Amino acid sequence: MTLPLKVGLLAAAVAVLPWVLPDFQVTLLTEATILGLVAMSLDLIMGYTGLVSFGHAAFFGIGAYTAALLLLRAGASLPAALGAALALAAAAGAAFGYLAIRARGIYFAMLTLALSEVARG
Repeated sequence: MTLPLKVGLLAAAVAVLPWVLPDFQVTLLTEATILGLVAMSLDLIMGYTGLVSFGHAAFFGIGAYTAALLLLRAGASLPAALGAALALAAAAGAAFGYLAIRARGIYFAMLTLALSEVARG
C-alpha cells in the first residue's frame, strides 16, 4: 500500500468520525488534535532549533480568542471566524517574528516571555 493511499484512507476515516461517534468523543478527539498540534510546534522550536520559547502558546490563544469573540459576539459564521483567527494569529506571528528573528539564547527567551505578557493584556 502506497503512502498517498494510506493518507487518503486515514483522511476518509477521520471525515466519517463525526457521524459515527457520540458528540463527547468527537469533542475529545478535536481537542486532542489541537493540543497535539500545539505540542508539535513546541517540539519544532525547542527540539530542532534549540530555542526556548515561553510565549509560543500566545499565538494559539490569539487565534482561539479571536474565533470565540467573533462567533459569540459578532455572530460570524464558523469559516469566517476561523479565517479571521488564522489571519490575526499569523499577523501577530509575523510582527513578533520580525522583532525576534535575530535573537538567540536567553535573548530569544526573554522576548517570548515579553510576548506572553503582552498577549495576556
